Order: sequence, then C-alpha cells, then structure tokens
Amino acid sequence: MLKLMPPNQQPNQQPQGSNPYDFILNPSAPPKKGPFNGSKHTKLISVAFIGIILVVVMIGISVITSLGNKNYNSLLELAQRQTEIVRIADLGLANARDPSTVTYVSTLRNVTLSEKTSTLAFLAKKKFKVNDKQLALKKDASIDKDLTSAKQDNNYDAVLLEKLDGLVTSYQKAEKTLGNSESASEKTLVTTLADNAKVLTAD
Repeated sequence: MLKLMPPNQQPNQQPQGSNPYDFILNPSAPPKKGPFNGSKHTKLISVAFIGIILVVVMIGISVITSLGNKNYNSLLELAQRQTEIVRIADLGLANARDPSTVTYVSTLRNVTLSEKTSTLAFLAKKKFKVNDKQLALKKDASIDKDLTSAKQDNNYDAVLLEKLDGLVTSYQKAEKTLGNSESASEKTLVTTLADNAKVLTAD
C-alpha cells in the first residue's frame, strides 16, 4: 500500500539553511582559558608569581634609592654640625668681651654659615629633603649650661673658645669620613669643606 506524502515535500528533506555536515565543518570552539580560569593549584602558582615580581620590584627601588643617597647622609651630618657651630657662635657674639675672641668667633660663624648654605644647596639640588628639626639634632644643651655658668664666673670667653674648638674638631673628623665624590659639584663642595675645616681652629 502506498503512503501519500504532502505536496512539495521531499523524502529526508532537511530544514532550509541547515547543513547536515555542520557538526564536522563548524565544531564549537572551546572557551578560552585565562590565567586564573584553571585549577586551584594553577591559581596559587599565578598569585605566588605576581607576589615574587612585586617583591623584586620593591627591592630594586630600595637599592636604587640607597645608591642615589650614597654620601648624602654624611653631608646631612655635616650640615647638622655646621648648624650647631653657628648657634654657639651666635651665643658667643652676644656675650664675649675680648675683641680678639669676637673677631675669631665672627669669622668662624661666617665661614661655617657659608659652608652650611653650600651644603644645603647641594642636598636640595639632589632632591634630598632636610628640615630644621633634622638640622637641630646635634644641639648640645650642656654647652649652653656651661656657658651660662662661665658668664657668672667671669670666664665666658675662655669657655666659649674651648667649646667651639671641640665642635670644630668633631666637624673636621666628620668631614674626613666623606666617601668618594660622584659628580663635579660634589667634588667641589667636599674640597671646599675640607679646605675650610683646616683653618677653623683658634690657633
């Protein structure tokens, strides 16, 4: 017995626009995997790797910074000593009596103040920040006390020269600890400081 088919329909007709071989010609592409789409173990490895990179970068920055400031802490110490010499010299000029003492202290103050200005200008040029609190760290309150007592004992000039001599001696020793200069401007500064330090005594 024959089975009648609807008009216009062919046997095994596929839907219009479909291809029976699509599953071969156009296989579905697997989803792309990102660095954190894998297993838990893979994620831990990725996080650890990023952490190591960050640590290495931080260490590199620290090393570069320390190399850039190689001798600048020594120059900061000199500026601190210069500040204290100028401070005691100012006290001396306000209370000294002997003309020769006044002349020496005035010269010492002016030379040291000039050195301090040059030192701070160099540090500022190198982006090495210095504030007044840092510069005052070498302040010795015991000198003020001794000078007050000397004034009462009418022995001010002698004690003043003794205290200044001690400050200058410490300053000269600190100046000698400066490392090798790495630029022409630093060499000029260090040479000037060394030359001036030799003549700052009261001999």
